[in-house]
Amino acid sequence: MMTAPPNQFDAISPTAMLVTYARQFSDIPFTTELAQLINIPEVFEQFAIERQEDILLLAALFEARYKAVDWAIAQSESKQIVELASGFLPRGMVMSQNSDMTFVESDLPAMIQLKQRLVAQIIGEPSNLYFKAINAASQPSQLPVGTDYLRESEPITLLCEGLLQYLTMSEKRQLFANIREMLKHYGGVWITPDLATKQSQLQIEEHSTPSQRLHQSIINTTGRSLVDNSFNDRAEIKQFISEQGFEVEECSLLDVVDRLTCLEILGGDSENFDSVLGTRYVSMLTLK
Repeated sequence: MMTAPPNQFDAISPTAMLVTYARQFSDIPFTTELAQLINIPEVFEQFAIERQEDILLLAALFEARYKAVDWAIAQSESKQIVELASGFLPRGMVMSQNSDMTFVESDLPAMIQLKQRLVAQIIGEPSNLYFKAINAASQPSQLPVGTDYLRESEPITLLCEGLLQYLTMSEKRQLFANIREMLKHYGGVWITPDLATKQSQLQIEEHSTPSQRLHQSIINTTGRSLVDNSFNDRAEIKQFISEQGFEVEECSLLDVVDRLTCLEILGGDSENFDSVLGTRYVSMLTLK
């Protein structure tokens, strides 16, 4: 069974187990196989999950953001994708089945090594799927520029799903700077559902007692305040994006609510989550 990898952002890594457990209650490919390879009792204990239904709100949120990101990827039509802090996301496994696609997964060293082993157990070792040890918010940048596995003549799509909410503002600025450098080199787009407001974080806690307990467990595990590290409102997000040299288009997670399958599996009504999903967006960022 997995153990948390040691690194600067080491405390964030166990949340990948939580997301993996929750994501299996969907029709997203390979989520069941990945969940079977993690220590489910450890997830229940660490994140104070008393019963399966406790995870419903986060399951809906995780499935919605995954499917919204996939929608945005389809708009970009890119054949080169680099996913930052990929954790146990199954997207590389899914998209590498297209032989025309180059997909790069990256995360902290021990985490990405573990992910590579798990992927090999499930689908083998596709030649177009790469695993790289990268701290996305490092200074100097560790993002791949001028590598032999990315084609210089084609734009890239950068992905970041489930990282930014843990970063401080200074860490966010460094991540933006690293991505800005990479997009200047290749061109392309950065897609992320992680630009959250304090309101959207607080709504999770306010939704129900199990959600409040689970949210607090995440904070205790990571040692980082999801509320304090979020923006005051959408206007502040857009100002921050502009100051970092980007333009943005947004799509609400509500746009994919009719595609959520976790509600059928776990039992629930999508209207119960509209207030939470309605404050969340997938952002498609390009250089000014």
